[in-house]
Amino acid sequence: MSNDEILFLVKSGKLSVEDASRQLESLAPSAPFSMKVSEKGAITFRGVPGSLHLLGLSIYAKGVVFLLAHKAEIEVFIKANHGKLSWAKAKAAA
Repeated sequence: MSNDEILFLVKSGKLSVEDASRQLESLAPSAPFSMKVSEKGAITFRGVPGSLHLLGLSIYAKGVVFLLAHKAEIEVFIKANHGKLSWAKAKAAA
């Protein structure tokens, strides 16, 4: 089944988003990490492990700067909640 067929089935209600995500993941090779400026001026990240966003994960620059400024807090949170977090979809995570 192709990407277009899977998306058509989701739009028509014949396939759940979760099932479509699993099928799309099995079709797609691991994409390299890349960034670009979106049409709306946000930063679009592609190749983010565990991301369900077919077109990339977009965040405005102010949000990225905010997250970078809170890197240490985020790392502590992830370590403290490691067992509660889902790691199944993060195939390419280091």
